[in-house]
Amino acid sequence: MVGQHHVDIHTDFTASLTEDNDATLRGTVQFSGTTCPNAISVTGSVTGIQVYFQDTQGGGLVNAGGTISGSGAKDIGGFAGGSCSGGGGSLTMSRP
Repeated sequence: MVGQHHVDIHTDFTASLTEDNDATLRGTVQFSGTTCPNAISVTGSVTGIQVYFQDTQGGGLVNAGGTISGSGAKDIGGFAGGSCSGGGGSLTMSRP
């Protein structure tokens, strides 16, 4: 998944997530820039058309969620927060 987070600034990140048979997400989020230069381990879930994930340290670095929509269920729109995302704001992501 590739995402964009919008606050007053534009923060790009790449989320490499896998979903298991229990709809649990695991993977990493890599932000561009220098605020959080190292990949962050995340975990989350998919419930129906809702997606949520946060860092494995409790969500202080990154926490995000949204609704799956669009042709082929490839678009996700929602929110993102945490210190690596520059605070809180809107989130857009696309699934491969």
